[in-house]
Order: sequence, then C-alpha cells, then structure tokens
Amino acid sequence: MSEKWIESNERLIKTVGKDKADEIMMEKLLDPKNVGEKLIRIDKNSNIKELDIDR
Repeated sequence: MSEKWIESNERLIKTVGKDKADEIMMEKLLDPKNVGEKLIRIDKNSNIKELDIDR
C-alpha cells in the first residue's frame, strides 16, 4: 500500500475524521518516525493479525 492509497478517496478522513486526519498528516510531515502504519488482517475465524508496515 502506498501513501497515495491511504490518502485517496479520503480513506484516512473517513476513518478518523478530518481534524484527526489533519493532525496525523501534519505529525507525519514534522516527525515521520512518530507515525506508524499497520496492516490489519482478519481471517474467516475472526482472528486478527496486525503487521507493521516499514517504509
């Protein structure tokens, strides 16, 4: 996944709201190491697996 994918169609805004999305994006610009990205997978048995995305 690219940052464009996350930001396209306002995915981040739809998920956390405009104010929080703006805060996250500003923090990412100012201190990128302070903002993480995760891929969340849920299987057919409802088991949740979190993967950190390193860039």
